Amino acid sequence: MKVVDTIKQRIELIKNPTPIDQLEIERCKNCEHEFQGRFCPNCGQEVAEFNRPFGFLLYDIFGNFFAFDTRLLKTGRDLLLKPGFITAEFFAGRRMRYAPPVRILVFLSFVLFLLLQTLSNRSLQQSLDSTANPSIKQSDTVSLDVNNLTISAINTNDEALDSNRIKKNIPFTFNAEESMRENIQELANDFDDEILQAETPEDRRQMETYSNLLKMPEVLISKVLDLLSWMFFALVPIFALILELFFWPPKNRYIKHLIFSTHFHSFQFFIFIVVATLYLIFPATPLWLMVIIILSIPVYLFIAIRKFYQQGIGKSFRKFVAISLLYHMVLISALILVIVKTFDV
Repeated sequence: MKVVDTIKQRIELIKNPTPIDQLEIERCKNCEHEFQGRFCPNCGQEVAEFNRPFGFLLYDIFGNFFAFDTRLLKTGRDLLLKPGFITAEFFAGRRMRYAPPVRILVFLSFVLFLLLQTLSNRSLQQSLDSTANPSIKQSDTVSLDVNNLTISAINTNDEALDSNRIKKNIPFTFNAEESMRENIQELANDFDDEILQAETPEDRRQMETYSNLLKMPEVLISKVLDLLSWMFFALVPIFALILELFFWPPKNRYIKHLIFSTHFHSFQFFIFIVVATLYLIFPATPLWLMVIIILSIPVYLFIAIRKFYQQGIGKSFRKFVAISLLYHMVLISALILVIVKTFDV
């Protein structure tokens, strides 16, 4: 009953707040600052007593949760339906009504890469556990040229491109009655045999890498997703730098571009979440629908630039095209770097 009475008292205080000059003087237990009110103006700590019955603690926890949940819903609504609006509100000083930009970005990225991990693992298991193509005869033998594997082509070292290096052909039997996993395991065993015969340490390391990737493809997927997550976070400040090239200070400082970039990438993550969720729940989702959903990203960016930077349609469109070209050049370079780091031996 005490919890119910406390809730009623707080509701009454919200309806009829006590004037601040009538409140008792509190001393902050964190910084010793004296003040009147519920929050310390010096350090921001709330006046709260946690050595209370468990019901009070639950009330505080759920109260804070639903307060953040309300902000999250409002942020999501305005982020999706009003391009550039949240960023403008942020710099207009109306920040408390929305969730912090970085928190939204981190939350959406967590959901996105969790979905991608689930999708990747499901697709991998389906591929590995499926039987091989029955049109391939059991006696068919495939010969692999190790140095001509796509993986090795990624290595940018001059030594890797040396045509005088020894090439080894690894034959293995592709059994149509076995699962893909079993055939890949046999190929990995063949690589293990070749490791013992490698003539240079670099050849040995390279074949060990191929063997490990074949034995544990889940590790490869996990590494790719980990690198992609870091890549997207690195793109946020880089995109802000690109914006600064087209919207010069002093009117537009870097922090404005950084918050704009954070909100834009949050929208991108949300769109990718929608696409991944559709594919996860409805694998037969038509490609044209996926394309239309993804095309909302450049449309959103153009509208956001137009609204936030307050420039004409023609000028905004020209800058949008130039910014998009530079951004995609950086994005492609980053993806290449991810591939190189994934197969780095």
